Amino acid sequence: MTTVRLGGFKPDASQVASCLSELAKGFPIPVIFNGNALQRPWALDSGRAFIDMRIGKVHLKGFGSGESWTNSVQELQICLQGLPIYRTKGYWRGDSMVNIVHLDSRQFHARLPDRDKLIDEEDVVKQVKSVVQKEAIKKIMALKETLSPAEFAEGYETLRLWDCLALLNDVPVNPKGVLAYIQHYPIKEGCSPVNLEPAGLVTREDVETGKVTVAELEDIDETGAAPWMYAWHKDMLVYDNPLDKGHWLFRHLVDFTKQAVQVEMVGETHRAYFNQQFSL
Repeated sequence: MTTVRLGGFKPDASQVASCLSELAKGFPIPVIFNGNALQRPWALDSGRAFIDMRIGKVHLKGFGSGESWTNSVQELQICLQGLPIYRTKGYWRGDSMVNIVHLDSRQFHARLPDRDKLIDEEDVVKQVKSVVQKEAIKKIMALKETLSPAEFAEGYETLRLWDCLALLNDVPVNPKGVLAYIQHYPIKEGCSPVNLEPAGLVTREDVETGKVTVAELEDIDETGAAPWMYAWHKDMLVYDNPLDKGHWLFRHLVDFTKQAVQVEMVGETHRAYFNQQFSL
């Protein structure tokens, strides 16, 4: 029998309902309150696909039947004996946008009497995150074998999420958003970035044949405007979002930091001077 403690005060009906609704979300059997069955979106019989793993049973959001892997998330909801016992801190996008883990109660234990906190929680959560990440990468690697290069490149944000951008190193397509256009005269105001517009998919063939030229530009405050102006006038794309350092693109980037930039005046029509005295 599970005892629910609500902070030492006598709860009203709405508080009881709210507490039970939360506790029932991963419970293994139906929970009836005032004649109504409470929702159990994290339960093993909720209709979600669970994988048997060494830590217990795991549902990976985005990798189940009918789901899109580009909707993968890292948020965790961990349950022990059906009760929610750990939730990823920070932004929470709802009960469905989460990876669900039902820990094996033979391996993992909760603090008594309330069973509301894992024993050695930090170590357990670290272990769970490692197992979930390895399984996600395993599934992504399997998808890579079935998808076209362009389709696989569409999962860039998911690869970035799971820290496996190296899987793109031999894909002959650059994902959307990795490269960018300089929209117009390069201007940076305050802390905002230079006016860039994400580029679409760019193929390896286009880069290697020179059809597309990609520049690696440092912050305009560090290098000055000349490299940015040159790249803009030459219709170069700019390397804007990260790839793994082993990616083929890095062998073809124009790096202005490794060559001198000269500015030549062409067709000068006017010259002005500024002379001013300052006094305090």
